Amino acid sequence: MSYTYQSFQQALATEMVIPQGINDPNFTAILPTIIDYAEQRIYRELDCEHASVQQLFTCVPFIRSQSILLSGAAATPPPGNQLLIVERVLILPVGWTYNPTPPSQPTSGGEPIKPTTMDVIDAIYSGIFPAPGVFGPPTYFAMQDDLTLVFGPTPDQAYAFLVFGKNRPTALYNLGSGDSSFLTSVLPDLFLAASMIAASAYRKNFGAASDDPRSAMSWEQQFQLLLPSAKSEENRKRFAGWNDMSGESSPKPQGPP
Repeated sequence: MSYTYQSFQQALATEMVIPQGINDPNFTAILPTIIDYAEQRIYRELDCEHASVQQLFTCVPFIRSQSILLSGAAATPPPGNQLLIVERVLILPVGWTYNPTPPSQPTSGGEPIKPTTMDVIDAIYSGIFPAPGVFGPPTYFAMQDDLTLVFGPTPDQAYAFLVFGKNRPTALYNLGSGDSSFLTSVLPDLFLAASMIAASAYRKNFGAASDDPRSAMSWEQQFQLLLPSAKSEENRKRFAGWNDMSGESSPKPQGPP
């Protein structure tokens, strides 16, 4: 079964043996910490396709390093859903404009620009002081920090880019009481196990000096038992399933002839 925010609170309070249930003020206070632990750990462990986003970015001419962190009502997507990890970048044709409902078939699409290192950008595209660097349509990019792209060559005009990567979806506690998140609707068992690992610390059942040091260990074992099957599903979404070529799960091994 899947959980809504309200039903997850009830399930968690039951597993934690909270006498007052979800009305316990201490439980209410620790709940966001427990959810944060579970969500952040699962999103990192699984590299969920659900967290994939694309962001439209228009560069400023003649500036080599540019932040893709956008702000304001015109940001696409809105600031709260922007990239956390950049995975790939496409440069769009000159004169391309954002139109979610194009009136006609586009004549050309984006072209990937290749990721590289800052050393390569500095060595090839910086120019020699005091001469300016090489200008033109970028064919390479490097990451100066989490959200700053460094282009090579330096853009000679305002090119538009589509930047693809991962973000952190809205936390469960920021949804309505009757709403579900991806993790509570698709991976409720894994999400509960991860939550109970963090909850064991709250219940002082986390380590050798605890009332029940086996509690966190047992939930950790359960989490590790469930994790491989969840990873397998995520790999299948990328068509990296059986033999790294399919969306199908691995076939059963053949028996002896």
